[in-house]
Amino acid sequence: MCIVSMSKVMMTPKVPYLETCSNIKRIMQRCGIPGMSIAVLHKNQLVFAEGFGKRNQIDPYTIETLQPIASLTKTFTAAAIGELVAEGKVDWDTTPISTYLPEFQLKDPVLTSQITFADLLSQYSGLPNNILTWHKSTKPRKELIKDLRYYDDVPSQLGANFNVNDVMYAVAGEAAAHVAGATSYEQLVLDKVIHPIGLTNTGFSQYKMRQLSQNYALAHMAYSFDAAQRGENRIFPLNEKPYMALAAAVDVYSNVLDLVRWGKVIMDLGAVDGKQVLNRMSVEETLKPRTFEWNDRPNFRWVEFDPIFSNGFGWMQDTYCGQRYITAYGADMGYGSDVTFFPDHDLVIAMLANTCTFGHICSFLPFSIATPMLNLPDVKVVKDEDGDDSWIKGGAIPLAKEAYAGVEMIGEGIFLPIAVADRNPLMFAGDLKAYVGVYSHPFWGEFEITLGDKEEEQVVMVEEDSGDPSSTTVTKEEEEKESEDQVLRFRYNEYTSILEHYDQNMFIATFDDVLFKMRALMSFLPDTETLQQGLSDSNEFPRENLQIQDLVGALGISNALFSKTKVLKTS
Repeated sequence: MCIVSMSKVMMTPKVPYLETCSNIKRIMQRCGIPGMSIAVLHKNQLVFAEGFGKRNQIDPYTIETLQPIASLTKTFTAAAIGELVAEGKVDWDTTPISTYLPEFQLKDPVLTSQITFADLLSQYSGLPNNILTWHKSTKPRKELIKDLRYYDDVPSQLGANFNVNDVMYAVAGEAAAHVAGATSYEQLVLDKVIHPIGLTNTGFSQYKMRQLSQNYALAHMAYSFDAAQRGENRIFPLNEKPYMALAAAVDVYSNVLDLVRWGKVIMDLGAVDGKQVLNRMSVEETLKPRTFEWNDRPNFRWVEFDPIFSNGFGWMQDTYCGQRYITAYGADMGYGSDVTFFPDHDLVIAMLANTCTFGHICSFLPFSIATPMLNLPDVKVVKDEDGDDSWIKGGAIPLAKEAYAGVEMIGEGIFLPIAVADRNPLMFAGDLKAYVGVYSHPFWGEFEITLGDKEEEQVVMVEEDSGDPSSTTVTKEEEEKESEDQVLRFRYNEYTSILEHYDQNMFIATFDDVLFKMRALMSFLPDTETLQQGLSDSNEFPRENLQIQDLVGALGISNALFSKTKVLKTS
C-alpha cells in the first residue's frame, strides 16, 4: 500500500459527506475545534485527506501536521507485546507480570501473582489510574513501578469492568522491554512495529517530534464551551523535557497519513501490501473482546448502534447499522485522535485534532462519513433551522457541552467545602515559616513548600538536613519581613504555584497544566502529640503533616497523608 502526501483537498464523490468542507468547518466551529485533519482510505485507495483550521495561532493544520496521539499509543504497545508473544518470549494471560518484571509488586502479594499482560492491556485490573505522581516526572520508570508497592488502595481481586489505566500500560511496556532486552520500551515499539510497517512520521516524545519537523500542532485548551466556540483557547508549548514515564500509554506522535495506514495494517491483521509483517494471531488477539460494557447513555447512542460494546487491547468493537466496526481513540494533554475501520468494507477513517475535547466529534464523525459511502440508512442527515444535522445537534454538541461543564467545575474548584467566615487563620498571619518543608509519602512522592516574596516567580531554597524536622533556620532579614509581603508556594514534580489561604490551616493549591486544571484543598496538621495536648491552634508549633483533599478522585491522591521529612532554610 502506497500512501502519497497531498496538500490539496481531494474532491471526490466517493466521500459524499466531505464533497465540500463546509460540514467539517461547521462541526469544528460548533464544537470548538481549533485544528484537525482527516484521512479516508477505502479499498486501498486514499480517497480523502485534508487539514482544517490552525495548528497554532498562525499556521494551517495540514495532513502532514504531527501531534501526539494520546491513548491511541496503547494500540502500538499491545502490537509490540504481541510480537514478543509470537516469538515465545512472553504470553498474554498465564504468566504474572512480576515474573517478567520483578520490580512490579503490589501491597497484596496474591493480587501481584495474578496480574498478567492481558489484565493490564485490557484495563480491567481494577487498579486506580494514579497518573498524578507519574505525570511530568523525570524519575526512572522502574523506580516509579517500585513505588506501586506502597499504594494502599488496591482491590482485593481483579476487576471485571473496563477502567482506563495509563499507569498499568506503562508497567506492561516496561515489562515487555525488560524481557526483550531492548534498550527501552520506545526502542522496542520502533523495532517491532513502527519501522517494519513503514510509518516514517511516527515516533515517541514531543521533543523528538519537533526535531523531525517544524510542522507540528500545539495543544489548545478552552475552559468553557462558549469560549471554545469563540476560539478563545489557551495554547501550550511543547514539553521542554522528555517526560516519558507514561510513554506506553500516551506518548506516540504521528500524522493522519501514518494513522490511516496504521488502521489499514491492523484491519488487515498485520499484513502490508499482501506481505505478513506483524504476526496475524497476535493482531487478532489485540482485537478480541475482553470486557463488555452496557451503554447507559441513551441520549448519545441511537438505535443504529448495538447497546453493548466490547474492549480489547486498546481497541473497541461495536456495530453500526448492522456493520461491525473497530475503533481506538485518544484524548490527553491537549490533543485528540481517532482511528475507526469497517473490516467488512475495507474502510479506514483517521482523524487528529489539537484539543483533548475532541472525543465528542470522533464519536459521530466517522459514521457521518461511512454512512453514504457504504449505502447505510441514515436518519441523522435532516438539518434544523441552524443547519445542524442530528449527528451534530443530538450528539456532538451535547457531549461537548458536558465535557466543558466538567472542565469548568474542576477548574473552579466547586468541590471545595465552604470556608467559614471571620475565622482567624491558624499561623497564617503569625508565622508562615511553620509550614515550610518537604512533605513526603512513600507512593505519592514529595511536596515542597517554600516561602518567598509575592512578586518572585521562584524562590531558591537550601535544604537543611536535620534530625529534628521541627527546627527551621532563617536569616535575620526574613524575620524582619512583614508577613503580608510573603507567600507560600508548593512544588510537586513540575507543578508549582502560590498557595492561597483558604480557612485556618487550609490552603488552595492550583494544579494548572494541559493535562488538567484544578484547585485542591491542602491542609497542614501538627504532629499527633501536639494534637493530643490540645495545642494545635498555637503559632508555636510547626506543621508536621500535609493532606490533600477534594482533588479529583481519579487521581487517587485525596486524603493521603504526607509527613515532613526535610526542613528548609532560605538562602
